[in-house]
Amino acid sequence: MRIHVGKLPAHHVTRDSGGWQVTTLARTAVDVVRGHALPESLVVLDAALRLGCADLVATPRRSDYANRTIAGAAAVPLAEAARWVRERRSIAAALTAADPRRESPVESLSAAHFIIAGLPLPQSQVPIHTPMGTLYPDFYWPERRLIGEVDGAVKYSDPDAHVREKEREQLLRDLGYRMVRWLGREIRLQPWVVIERVARELGL
Repeated sequence: MRIHVGKLPAHHVTRDSGGWQVTTLARTAVDVVRGHALPESLVVLDAALRLGCADLVATPRRSDYANRTIAGAAAVPLAEAARWVRERRSIAAALTAADPRRESPVESLSAAHFIIAGLPLPQSQVPIHTPMGTLYPDFYWPERRLIGEVDGAVKYSDPDAHVREKEREQLLRDLGYRMVRWLGREIRLQPWVVIERVARELGL
């Protein structure tokens, strides 16, 4: 067990559905990422930003996470909470890289490793209009028309999901987009393999 001692102002404390006193979402996220590297920190901060955005609107839509005003408002309590801990500078730097549009931990891990490797940071969940409807790839580098997709077990829990994903990928290729894919376990266990693959597709 590790015990960390720090100042806890009253506005960093709330009550859960059972009436128990707990730290707020922002303070909890900040405390969790203390002392962690960017990949681990971004997983937590991206998720906290998404939850924060969802709390600011009645029925969150995908466009709300891409709304800079909403995302900025969700980041305010996180930035304020970071000022109360010793590692405030590293947390503030991680918060600058956080993006509520990322929908899964492996997307956050991927983005963090792109940053560490010095790769161009892609856009997340950008709408691409196609004859099949609007598609939202995990990552998109518009200057290269390159789409990046990170595949995890959850994505293919539906037996027909794999077939639909193949159809989706072929449609995007037919429209002139290029594709690069990697597995969730690759970015968790062998991030350098993913970085080399993406860099190669970016022509770097």
